[in-house]
Amino acid sequence: MSTEAPIWKSDKRKINELKAYEFNPRTITDIEIERLKAGIEKVGYNAPILIDTDNTIIAGHQRWHVLKLLKYKEVNVMISSRKLTEDEFKQVNIQDN
Repeated sequence: MSTEAPIWKSDKRKINELKAYEFNPRTITDIEIERLKAGIEKVGYNAPILIDTDNTIIAGHQRWHVLKLLKYKEVNVMISSRKLTEDEFKQVNIQDN
C-alpha cells in the first residue's frame, strides 16, 4: 500500500463506462434532480466526476445520473493515478460532497 498521495489527472470517459459506487451515501430527490438538470442545461456541465482507476465513481453520482438523462455520451473526469485504498476512497467521497 502506497503512502504517497495519489496524483489526479483530467481525462474523458464514455458515460456508460462509469460505475456507481455501491455504498454511495448521498441520495437526491426528484426536485433536486430537476434543479441540477436545469442548471446544467443553462450553464453547461463544469464539474468533473471523480473516479478510481476501475471507473468507479467516487464523487459526482448525481451529476452522472443527470448527464445520462441529458443524453451525454462522454464526460470529463478526474482519475486517480493509482487505485485508492478503501479509506482514501471514503475520504475523497466525503471531502467532495
